Amino acid sequence: MARSKITSNKTEKQQLSSYDSKDDGNSQPLSNRQKIKRLLRKPIVFTFAMNFILVLSTLTVTKLVKSDALVPRASEENLTGASYRLKCAYQNFLDHYPLYMSAIMLSAFKKTNTNYQLSLNLIILATRLLHPIGYVLNIALLRGFSYQSSQVATTFLFLCSILKEDKFQSVLNFL
Repeated sequence: MARSKITSNKTEKQQLSSYDSKDDGNSQPLSNRQKIKRLLRKPIVFTFAMNFILVLSTLTVTKLVKSDALVPRASEENLTGASYRLKCAYQNFLDHYPLYMSAIMLSAFKKTNTNYQLSLNLIILATRLLHPIGYVLNIALLRGFSYQSSQVATTFLFLCSILKEDKFQSVLNFL
């Protein structure tokens, strides 16, 4: 029993070191593109990169909202229709973002199962991208479903980080 734990720990360390494998001296130096590909194989880096893209896309979309540069607060109060809904969707995104990022960082520091971590992060990312679309198009069902899905996935990411894998599996089996 103890011997199997030791060998399983060695295989886990080998898998983790395959992410950070150093050159053995015989290979050619890596190009910048290869370095980026190697870096993006790490789940936490991939997730932060996807979130950075999400934030940038959200910021560029909010610039489409027409507001007067001289009196921005007064012009924001006069927004109507899709512009107002887009502003509200962006504000909703900013309200949820710190909770989501803390869940990602906790799961990275606790070294949770990579499969759970990546799948939950992709679910959150997809639903957070769908939320402003449903908000701007005024589709309440899509907006509500995407927001609640992202909240549930964030909760599961916290649970996955806090609980051990067998306890988390029992929670999943219960649901």
